[in-house]
Amino acid sequence: MPVSVSRKDPPELLKLRRACPVLDFVFRRAEAGKHLSREEKLVVMLSVGFLRNGRELLHHILSGTPDYSYHRIERMLEGIPRNPISCAKLEMWFRDFVLDRPCGCVFGEALKGRYPSPLLHIDPELVPTLEDRLTLHYSRPAELGRVYLHLRERLRYVEHELRRHFRRNPQRLRVGDYIFSLEGEEIIVRPRSA
Repeated sequence: MPVSVSRKDPPELLKLRRACPVLDFVFRRAEAGKHLSREEKLVVMLSVGFLRNGRELLHHILSGTPDYSYHRIERMLEGIPRNPISCAKLEMWFRDFVLDRPCGCVFGEALKGRYPSPLLHIDPELVPTLEDRLTLHYSRPAELGRVYLHLRERLRYVEHELRRHFRRNPQRLRVGDYIFSLEGEEIIVRPRSA
């Protein structure tokens, strides 16, 4: 599905839309005048809200929604969490969407001790390092456990798909700066330079 972009979109927003299909999906729903769920509004706020002109972009994106209120958005901005949305949270909130369009982001050096977030595509400094975060900001340990189980389940599925690929095509697979291979039943990932 092609990314819907507007010539009025600033470069950071264009890059964010092209990099993350989930964010683009939510932005398009808002721009089409759809009623957004609480999670969809939070996604816009916890991504766009961290950009250089985030306040202005939030109002621009959400202004077409049926329940848009300038003052409500301003109040939400006063209570915005300190950290942007993570890829794990996006996958958890938009599980059905992600099943059809799995994320293929490889952040490499941009990660540098940070948690995966679409904002790494824009500027890694927008995402705090894990040491900078005092807590994981999950409402309960059970939520952290659910995120772990979800990611483990997703990893098992992806590993199964990679094994199937290698059984049909035993050649090595080059992905960015890494080489994938299958040795026995184990997927081996090595840097290309090694």
